[in-house]
Formats: sequence, C-alpha cells, structure tokens
Amino acid sequence: RERAAAIDAEVMGLEGKLPEAEAAYRAILANNPNSARGLCGQGALLANNSNWSEAKARFTRALELSPGYDVALAGLGMCAAQEKNLSAAWDFYSKALAANVENKRAILGIKEIGYAEKRYREVEEAIRQYLDLHPGDLNFMYALAGCLYAQHKLDEAQSEVEKVILFDPAHAKANELKSYIDATRSGRPMPMAQGG
Repeated sequence: RERAAAIDAEVMGLEGKLPEAEAAYRAILANNPNSARGLCGQGALLANNSNWSEAKARFTRALELSPGYDVALAGLGMCAAQEKNLSAAWDFYSKALAANVENKRAILGIKEIGYAEKRYREVEEAIRQYLDLHPGDLNFMYALAGCLYAQHKLDEAQSEVEKVILFDPAHAKANELKSYIDATRSGRPMPMAQGG
C-alpha cells in the first residue's frame, strides 16, 4: 500500500502537481515516519523549491533508515553539488550508481561534475552501464556520443551519433554534434559538445 502511494506521489511530482505530491508524501510519512522513500520524495520537493538544508535533512534521514539507498545517495549528491562540494557530490553519485546503475539523477550528476573536471572516461562508463540496460534510450545515446567526442574518439562518437539520427533524423542536438565531428575531421575544430 505504501509503495503504491509512493508511486502515485512520484507520478504527481513528475506531472508538476507539486502540492498534491507534497500532500501524498505527508500522508505516507504520517502512516510511517520511517519511510525512506517518503522522506526522499519530500527531499526532492524541498530541493525543487531550493530549500536545500531541509532537503539534505530528509535525504540524510532516509539513508540512515535504509543504508545504501540509491535515491537518498543521489539526493545527497545534489545537495553537495549545490554547496559546491564537488568531491562529496561525486562520491555520493558514485555510491548511488554502485547501488543502482539506472539512477538517472546520479548519472546526470556524474556527467555534470565529470565534464567540469574533465573526467570523461568515468562519465562514459556511467552512461554505458545505463545503455547496457536501456540500449534504445536516444538521450543517453546522444550523451555517450558527446562524451566520446569530448575525448576525441571521433569514430566511436560518429557511430553513436549516427544511431541517434537513424532513429530520429530531426534530432537537432545530434545533427549539431555530427557537424562538430565532421568539422573536427576536416581540421576545423569546434567547441566540445557535452552530450544530452
């Protein structure tokens, strides 16, 4: 029952029905104050409202209740990134991915920090792990192409970007990245694309 209520609350949040999602999480936590999923849901809503200290408190409590919970770890990664503590954010995101390679928030966090710190190989690894399970995800295929381009792996980048264009010929970012690759090959380097 709690799981179903949490799924409903998460869907409300994704649909932008934030007051309804907030009420649903309050109800979950009224029934079970130790619901790690409910606490993480509240934390995500608080982070969305830039209430980072309260968000961090919710994610921390959720992690205490459920050690290794990838959602709480990714939430703490977001909070650390907001505090400009990129080393701690990277550690939280990495732990979240070790627990669940499908945690998109953690992958995006690794990507953001990885690009800032030029840790492209680790970004590539995180994206590839996700794509092993979801090989048709065009957004992540594009992100992989961008990461490969950033590492000057032009053949691999071209192969990935062409897959995206094959499935979505009008994909503006993929077509732009393809033009970057073509320009680099012809000796007219362009800025590094960061992928989707």
